[in-house]
Amino acid sequence: MSDDLVSVIIPTYNRERTIRDSIESVLNQTYSNIECIVVDDCSTDNTQNIVMDIMDKRLKYIKCAHNTGPSKARNLGINVSVGEYITFNDSDSYWNKDKLEKQINYLLEHPEYGMVYCRFTYRTPKAERILPAVQYEKANLEGYIYEKLLKGNMVDTSAMLIRKEVINKVGGFSEYIKSVEDYELALRIAYEYKIGFVDEVLFENVYSSNSVNLDKKNKMDAFIYLIQQNWNKTKSMNKYELLSNFLKLTASLHDYKESNEIMKKLYMKANFSHEESGITCIMLNNLVVELFKKESLKKLISMKNKLDKYKNKYILLYGYGEIGQALLSFFEEAGIQVKGFIDQNIIWDKKYRVFLLKELPKNIDLIINTLPECQMQNKEIEKYTSARVISIMEIS
Repeated sequence: MSDDLVSVIIPTYNRERTIRDSIESVLNQTYSNIECIVVDDCSTDNTQNIVMDIMDKRLKYIKCAHNTGPSKARNLGINVSVGEYITFNDSDSYWNKDKLEKQINYLLEHPEYGMVYCRFTYRTPKAERILPAVQYEKANLEGYIYEKLLKGNMVDTSAMLIRKEVINKVGGFSEYIKSVEDYELALRIAYEYKIGFVDEVLFENVYSSNSVNLDKKNKMDAFIYLIQQNWNKTKSMNKYELLSNFLKLTASLHDYKESNEIMKKLYMKANFSHEESGITCIMLNNLVVELFKKESLKKLISMKNKLDKYKNKYILLYGYGEIGQALLSFFEEAGIQVKGFIDQNIIWDKKYRVFLLKELPKNIDLIINTLPECQMQNKEIEKYTSARVISIMEIS
């Protein structure tokens, strides 16, 4: 076994309930030649007293003058570290006793690898799961994995053990982002080096309700930054896997209006070629449409028994796609008659009359727009009618 010094960096902020166990899980490692650097990001609770109460000469404590965020806190720890290897533990993560020993041995056996990571247990109040998921075999998790990482992150901050020379070359954590900074660093390392993997669960990460990674805006801004930084590093279609991963995350965190704005922000910031712009536009449009469908159907289901006020109204629908047809079905079940719909792509329908905007009847009471980009369309519709025009999300 090596006797090289390992620098363990623990950033913390107001974690008085968990910091002691996190530190002790590091100090109790079977590989004992370590320095444990706790960087307190200006905590206002009892964190400092708890850390100072731990009597171990390997423990170093630094308190920031003001709150800077986890990336700057970790980088401060990196800058003062003297070990040949760098690793990190979160203040709500707890290591198995042999974590460092197994990871150090791996890097000793594989001198060409720049970093090694491992599986871990992620525990929430409702569930416990192993990450990366056990269906991902070791062969797919190590080696030159940069292209695979573009499809989604597999590397947790506390899972990393990195050679100091690698950090010196690629740099520390990005201070431009406030979320998924471990993913961003893993991508930079994987672009330059082979990555190793110990196929064992070597630590536990516990869900924290105040984690910065739960902030939606931070996460979206971080993913836009990831796309900007990695878009031109790969010549394969995996760049679209990165974009797809971003879109899926957007869909899970936002409604369709927010997502549309985020997509526009991404499109403005990313340096896409003409071809890439075309593909990206299609992907963005598909996402917005799918989100709109999901939210519209959810809205309709919630309103199913509250539609009486629309009876005896002269109603037209704008758009006869999937959402328009679903709305028709709901209205029919509620005994509400729809007189027809407006859709320039439909010439004839067996059951409903099809209108063009320029030939709308004058006695319409209400037009319901069933399409996602409704605000601009509503203004266009209003040029041809005095009827009230609303989006499907405004039905109440």
